Amino acid sequence: MSELTSQIFADRIADLGLAERRDVDHAIGELGVGDHSLEDMVRLMQRRGIVTTLQTEKILKGDRTGYFYGDYKVLYLIGAGTFARVYRAEKKGDDSGEIYAVKVLRKRFRDEIKELEQFLREGSMGLKLRHPHIVSIVDVIPDVRNPLLVMEFVEGQTLRELVRIRGKLPADLALRLMHEIASGLAYAASLGIAHRDLKLSNVLISSDGKAKLVDFGLAALTDRNNPEKMADCPNARAIDYAALERGTGVRKDDPRSDVYFAGNMLYHMLAGTPALTETRDRLQRLNVSRFQEVVPLHERVPDVPVSYTHLTLPTTPYV
Repeated sequence: MSELTSQIFADRIADLGLAERRDVDHAIGELGVGDHSLEDMVRLMQRRGIVTTLQTEKILKGDRTGYFYGDYKVLYLIGAGTFARVYRAEKKGDDSGEIYAVKVLRKRFRDEIKELEQFLREGSMGLKLRHPHIVSIVDVIPDVRNPLLVMEFVEGQTLRELVRIRGKLPADLALRLMHEIASGLAYAASLGIAHRDLKLSNVLISSDGKAKLVDFGLAALTDRNNPEKMADCPNARAIDYAALERGTGVRKDDPRSDVYFAGNMLYHMLAGTPALTETRDRLQRLNVSRFQEVVPLHERVPDVPVSYTHLTLPTTPYV
């Protein structure tokens, strides 16, 4: 912080387009006359909502880019994965106060044609999906320098976070959430779209308790004319599906695969622990024994209603 003065910090806010100069000057007026420390200026600008914590950190580091993607001003980082980062953002010139989630492909994949095409296909596919339990994609920006997807913003947390906090969910809540997830999957299936990356972190739970599916990225990879391609796909996110389908001898885009992994999520919600052993080891994930050695749900949750045990994973997939 010692490299910047309070005035330079304030000037940067306006120069970068994060706020109008008049709004910056009006906020400075609160400090009164005299010299003010950089720390005082930072606290003032954050308290007045002129800049966010993320924007402040970038200014202090001397960053000149990364404040805007397309017409969207970045406010906070809300999620980071292997392939993309997701930011809370607002649209320039939009005074409605509407908030968006902007998903930006990581720099190291922007020169990878396959990754870029997959990212953009996810966006174009998402534009077709309009369902109360699927996160909507509202725009796709195919800028090769900064490709991004603009999505509805869901205030809340992921299903994985909810289960981690609560340990396991009450049976009635778990079944309600699964019903909402299943309705979204059924709608997508009616359009010929499977998810192919079902896991707790790809379900958002809104602040009012509704489940919403996100990230249909691997659905874009499905090629029904080549049933072997997905089974051998090196994409790390496809391994679990590939292992299940190769190990059971079904074609790569069998719709029952989504059903199976939805059952895995229900099991995880009820038991507080996954049915399938979680590991980063590729060979272990490809081992079909992971799907054959599932501990029966009633052994982990003795008090679970008997009918629920028939709604989770079968000991033999696709039966």
